[in-house]
Amino acid sequence: MNLTGWGKLLVEKIPNGLKAGIILGAALAAFYQVFFEDFDAYLLQPVSMTVAIVLCVITTFSNPFKRIAAKNKFFEVIGSLGLLPGFVVAGLIAFFLGELTFNIEWGFKIPAIMSLIEKTSPLYIGLPTLQMYIDALPLVIIGYMLLFGDLVTATEVLKDAQKHRDDEKLPIDLNRSHLSVGIRNLLASLVNPFFPTQGALWTGVHVVVAEQWKKGYKHMPSIFDGIGSYYLMGIPFLYFTLPFVTLMQPLMVMALTLTLILTGFACAYVAMAIPKKNSEMATALLIAFFITFYSAWVGLLIGLLLAVFVDGFEEEAP
Repeated sequence: MNLTGWGKLLVEKIPNGLKAGIILGAALAAFYQVFFEDFDAYLLQPVSMTVAIVLCVITTFSNPFKRIAAKNKFFEVIGSLGLLPGFVVAGLIAFFLGELTFNIEWGFKIPAIMSLIEKTSPLYIGLPTLQMYIDALPLVIIGYMLLFGDLVTATEVLKDAQKHRDDEKLPIDLNRSHLSVGIRNLLASLVNPFFPTQGALWTGVHVVVAEQWKKGYKHMPSIFDGIGSYYLMGIPFLYFTLPFVTLMQPLMVMALTLTLILTGFACAYVAMAIPKKNSEMATALLIAFFITFYSAWVGLLIGLLLAVFVDGFEEEAP
């Protein structure tokens, strides 16, 4: 997809209705996961979950909060910390209300990395047979479809943020994105003990970084400063420290819920800004519905039919 340039062409040239539907589908799917599929988990920590969602949505997206933060140093600092203030307050509330308990352990623990590599790396178990590649082809197509949705979402979030910053031009290159993901996946298939946690897009963090970058040079000189701050905290060293691991373990459900809610909010406002015609809005809503309640395959197929027979393919005005 990189060498042929098809990946970039596919992401950039898809109709607005289909593009908006994919992103809106991600939003609805996130809310559906939290408030329907995993609602039992929400009910285990109802007060702290609600506080976490409310605080994080306010500090990330609220226009009244942004106006207050512009005049008050304390709220400015709170807003600059992203998810952390809401997460910390919700964690304390959960602890004092007995919605969760902490069992902190001290010391270090090295995971069985070599054992995992020996069971998964082709350097130990050998290369797959040709038949295994053939059998895996449907999964490859599904995997690319997920990557495609991530690339569309990530690109539109950055384009929306770029409108607020003329001092730094974001070097969005979808050919490079395809190449970097391909190289990452190739290396990860050989030796990578952390492969289960490495998706193509960390949407929640992507959104938080973009929202902070939009506020101007004073808040974040470069978008790479924000990205670097998050990934610095992802140094594998933390995986080996028991105090950190055991502290975060009871909070993981809350963290996942916050990520999904922020993903939903961000994808929703980006998706709704894309359609330029009523037919594109209707197409986006139908695609999102079928992606959420049926499958991505059904949603994309319906979307392609609507894009051809309802929206029509037109060149956008310069």
